[in-house]
Amino acid sequence: MAETLTQSSTNGASTPHVNAILEDYRIACLSREASLLGRKEVLHG
Repeated sequence: MAETLTQSSTNGASTPHVNAILEDYRIACLSREASLLGRKEVLHG
């Protein structure tokens, strides 16, 4: 029974953190893509 409570507490508490991490990852990917596009434009004139 204690394991169930611990797992529920952990899963509930980690969900906002997981969402924040995924959002940060999405932003990092967009930033990298924009950086690569900008670099490509600079190199090609």
